[in-house]
Amino acid sequence: MTAERLFIALPLPADVKQVLTARQTAWQRVLPANSMRWVDATHLHLTLLFLGAVDARHVPGITSVMTRTAQRTPVFTLELGPAGAFPSLVRPGVVWQGVAGDVASVSRLHTQLSTQLLAFHANKQRFHPHITLGRLRGMNARAPLQALLLEEVQRVHWQVTELQLIRSSPGTGKQASRTYTVLSHAYLKDA
Repeated sequence: MTAERLFIALPLPADVKQVLTARQTAWQRVLPANSMRWVDATHLHLTLLFLGAVDARHVPGITSVMTRTAQRTPVFTLELGPAGAFPSLVRPGVVWQGVAGDVASVSRLHTQLSTQLLAFHANKQRFHPHITLGRLRGMNARAPLQALLLEEVQRVHWQVTELQLIRSSPGTGKQASRTYTVLSHAYLKDA
């Protein structure tokens, strides 16, 4: 058995990634050096469902579920919303960019996939659609970060047209980030 760390995500278009990386860069200038581990622009996405370690033999079945679900879901529009942090703004650990627009469609996709792929995930946390920007490394950035999270972000709209099944593999080297490989695509109705 070859287990792979998998998740289903909504990819982001280049203009959305550009706005988010500009935000990361601006925040890097204000926050203490090395206080955050930033998500690389190539890895920015909205996770619909984290599946965890899954036997590679199940990828075709997962892709089939994704395809059926996507084909029943019309293309919809999202936009960048307010930023936030998990577990809270007072105790930030993970910094994220929220989404607005047709969030109901995102939640429906999550619920449908979660129900159909229940055997592959055990995440019982409430779903909160977001794009992870970075992870706090220490306590020294809390105060300035809390103020930055309240700043408005450029409201960029985009059409959601596909789902992706992504494999996350460990990077090589001490500072290497994970490597993401898209294993399959599932296109929404009328995409």
